[in-house]
Amino acid sequence: MNRRPKHDLYGSQIRAARALLGISASQLAEMTDLGVNTIRRAEREDGLAPVTTANALRIAEGLERAGLLLLNADGEGPGVRFALPQGEGCGQVAQAAHPDRRGFHRRQIRTLLDLKHSN
Repeated sequence: MNRRPKHDLYGSQIRAARALLGISASQLAEMTDLGVNTIRRAEREDGLAPVTTANALRIAEGLERAGLLLLNADGEGPGVRFALPQGEGCGQVAQAAHPDRRGFHRRQIRTLLDLKHSN
């Protein structure tokens, strides 16, 4: 089965996602089991990330595991935001529900990296 990301992945999206999470390109590379040069190459372009479909999928899945939602490039362009925690209904503002979202996601990233190193 040939898996693909749900949406196209843009370099600007990856940069914005890292900024939301407060992580470096090296940390994203470690989270996704990709080389840091692959991450930097993917981020270099504002348009579609110049990476293979497999690497785009790994980046997208890594960002989603860290708690982000990648938004499709509809008429207003691609985007990224924090995903609502499970159980929160539509219409609730995620920031109001969780004022320490960045801290929450940093802890989640540390947990993901710790689990990766323990295997």
